[in-house]
Amino acid sequence: MHRLKWMYENGKDKDVVEEELSPVPITTSTVELEIILNDGESGIQVWILFRSDQTVRDIRDRIAWFRPEDKKDYYLKSDTGVEYRDLDTTVHRITSGSFGSKILHQLYST
Repeated sequence: MHRLKWMYENGKDKDVVEEELSPVPITTSTVELEIILNDGESGIQVWILFRSDQTVRDIRDRIAWFRPEDKKDYYLKSDTGVEYRDLDTTVHRITSGSFGSKILHQLYST
């Protein structure tokens, strides 16, 4: 299994750095998600920090950074069995509740 770790710019996630420069204070928490990228074999694990108010759309944008050549016809599924196809679903919703998870798998639509 391949492993990658998201690199930080100046010790902070690049998106968070941009937000901290805004005049509105940030009051959201951060969470590290483990994402298993589909490589046709056992998967490539990446760990990425997200704010709790970020969405599946933001997760997919970050995946595109790791794998820009990837097909876009995939969805994310938690290790608890929940599929996340709605791009507006927040990281908070993914990680909380009885089916909450910090592990997501990239699965291609059939």
